[in-house]
Amino acid sequence: MKGGAKKVVFEFLSIVIAVVLAMGLTEWRQDILNHRQAEESYKNIIEEIQNNYNSLLPDSTNMVSSIRSVDDWLRTSEDYRDTIEEMSYELKLLSKSAWEVAKMNQSLTFIENQRVLRASIVYEFHDLYVTSGRDAFAALRDLQRVNTESPEYEGEMKAVRASLTLTYNALRGYLEIARRLLKDPNPSSGSATE
Repeated sequence: MKGGAKKVVFEFLSIVIAVVLAMGLTEWRQDILNHRQAEESYKNIIEEIQNNYNSLLPDSTNMVSSIRSVDDWLRTSEDYRDTIEEMSYELKLLSKSAWEVAKMNQSLTFIENQRVLRASIVYEFHDLYVTSGRDAFAALRDLQRVNTESPEYEGEMKAVRASLTLTYNALRGYLEIARRLLKDPNPSSGSATE
């Protein structure tokens, strides 16, 4: 009976060891798959930021021109003001899908914290640009509702200038933070806002 008991204990331990080993290997394989998916997601994020950056870069010049037009109009004496020339203001639609997908599939959990932090700052400026850009459009819309001869027109023009300036600053912030990330997308250490 002793030999039979040893055999049962040995078989039981063999099964337990096999199950634990299988679970460990499965977890190890899943961890490798998660990290591969996270790296692919991060590459997509970097590509998305690069595309957004390339799309926005020319707009900074146009926005400066629009702000200067408003400034010139505000500096001109009321007696000599013409209606302001049409401004070439365009709010770019920036993509944010790679970032959203990485959040949904939990890839951000498996990406180095420093990389996630740096990318998240870019997307915070992305959101600021979009929000302030919408406000600039609202200010431009409100400007169209006021008669150019009305005393309120100057106040609306100042609101347009403030909105354009905020949007321009958000745009510049986005471009600067994105440029830093794109220059070194894989930091080894250091601060996120070096």
